[in-house]
Amino acid sequence: MNFRRQQMLLFVLGLSLLAILCVHRLNAQVLYGSIVGTVSDQTGAVVPGAHVTVVNPLTGLKRETDTNTAGQYMIPIFPRALTI
Repeated sequence: MNFRRQQMLLFVLGLSLLAILCVHRLNAQVLYGSIVGTVSDQTGAVVPGAHVTVVNPLTGLKRETDTNTAGQYMIPIFPRALTI
């Protein structure tokens, strides 16, 4: 390998390392989420047809659903509480 090519390779490696060290980590902000769960009684048996209510205490937003035959429920696209 000639000197010019070796010099160029070191330059590119140094520049790449500098770019990696200077880039700040970015965190995505998620505004919505889903809530899933299973309703069961004291004996551990699932409760089909149970009514489930979820309330965001900061906004007062309320969503309601009923469990399926396996006692499972899902509340999709529920705005998450933003804390600062």
